Amino acid sequence: MNRSIEELQRAWLNSEDWQAGLRAVYELGRQDTAASPASLPVRIRQEVMGPHFAKYHIEGLPIPAVLHYITQAEPHADPHDHPWGFTSFVITGGYEEEIFYSDGTSILESHWYGEKHRISARRIHRIVRLLDGECWTLVLPDPWERKPGFYRWDENGQPLYRPWDREDFQPLQSE
Repeated sequence: MNRSIEELQRAWLNSEDWQAGLRAVYELGRQDTAASPASLPVRIRQEVMGPHFAKYHIEGLPIPAVLHYITQAEPHADPHDHPWGFTSFVITGGYEEEIFYSDGTSILESHWYGEKHRISARRIHRIVRLLDGECWTLVLPDPWERKPGFYRWDENGQPLYRPWDREDFQPLQSE
């Protein structure tokens, strides 16, 4: 009997810590295949996002998974959102993110080694500080929701937006 991606992801997300979640996913997958981790057809595909950020897509797992490797924060980068929500597990180091509200005000939130947290597709944020050197996170993305983009606020506090594949910022239109 094959397990659905949603069932495997729920097993992972409902566990108390990410190591237990990994074991739960492995055990569910093992019930369906007699494969050991060494015989799984897993492939790693690198996606370089910039000089200080790379993604490593882990292909061949029963659920989507991506390792994020961050070597330097970018506190002055334009804040961004995502095409999907996701659960993130900090597996080394940690980071502080600045989370923005629609009026341009923001708060800071820290994420340390061993933590698991949710990020919605609509969260506007940027990483402003690494807490303990380089940082690795394991990201489990949800299904695609929307076209992501970048944000700025004009001198009157009005939000400006540009889709990830465009260069010009425009006044943000309500969705």
